[in-house]
Amino acid sequence: MLVVLSVTVGAFVFLRQRKLIGRFQNVYGKSQDIKKRYTQLVHLLPQTVIELDKDGIISFLNEAGKTFFEIETYDLKKGINIHDLIIKDHRDRFHEDYLYLLEGGLNKGQEYLIRSLKGKQYSITIYFSAIYNDGALSGIRGIIIDISRSKKLEREALSAVMDTEERERKRFSEDLHDGLGPLLSTIKLYINQLNSENKLDSDAVELLKFTNDLIDESISTTRNIANNILPGSIIDNGLWSAVLSFCQKIEQTGTMKFNLVNSFKPRIRKNVESNLYRIIIELINNTIKHAKANIINISIDLVDDELRFTYSDNGIGLSSEISNGMGMINIKNRSAALNGQYHIFNSGGMRFELNLPMLEIIEKGGD
Repeated sequence: MLVVLSVTVGAFVFLRQRKLIGRFQNVYGKSQDIKKRYTQLVHLLPQTVIELDKDGIISFLNEAGKTFFEIETYDLKKGINIHDLIIKDHRDRFHEDYLYLLEGGLNKGQEYLIRSLKGKQYSITIYFSAIYNDGALSGIRGIIIDISRSKKLEREALSAVMDTEERERKRFSEDLHDGLGPLLSTIKLYINQLNSENKLDSDAVELLKFTNDLIDESISTTRNIANNILPGSIIDNGLWSAVLSFCQKIEQTGTMKFNLVNSFKPRIRKNVESNLYRIIIELINNTIKHAKANIINISIDLVDDELRFTYSDNGIGLSSEISNGMGMINIKNRSAALNGQYHIFNSGGMRFELNLPMLEIIEKGGD
């Protein structure tokens, strides 16, 4: 009886073990399948996905990462430490951030300079997190995003802004020197003459009249200089009034005809008006200087909850030199600063279109 019982218990244990092993193999098989699918998905991602051991040795790199770092599979087998790829000036900071991660800290997207295995340099943002196996820290996993292009655009935008400011300062200085300076010098001369002895009353009256005329001209010149910096008509009456005034002055020369259409009624923010005005002035300046045109069309409309600004001329179009010149760079940078989407067409003259989202440009309380 004991022998039979022993055999029965043994058989039960054996069957139970086989069942448990079967379940484990099933779970392990599913786990391997999930891991395989995860790996396939990661290799399809356009960003660099990377895994590192605690020392920083690269243990996994997806296909985008291999292309980015110019690393082959056999290079990974030799052992590559990410610390060695960080540019020297950034390496100490990266090392400190890496140790912080290993101690359980969080990474919210740090920026570094890094180079590929063949020496190409990139600006990157890294998002890392710790890897735990059975509760124990085993390494670091994360995504590396190449921000080199955005950094380059930031530098170009900053350079363009600085160049624009320098040109504005130079023009402002020239306006003061050439416009206001001579008038004030002449006024001083007349006043000195008035203070001199043996002046007949008739001469004094004449000098006072000349002085008064020069003061009026000085006031007018000062107003014009101020309007060149920020037109008073924008402050008082809005963008369209300033555009009309500027275009009318040019049209009076008889060299250019303007077709102006404005169906956009809401009052927009001052900074948007100022930037749009500068864009318009720069476009008109390009047309006058380079396009050999005699007609300019300007319109501002409301299209699909957006302000659409359209500018065109009947000239020869933009050459590559003008298209990449400082004027057009300023226009593009101002458009980007307004969060606008712009398009430039260069057939049968030049056409520029800029769309601005309504929610970001209308003054609070505007219609």
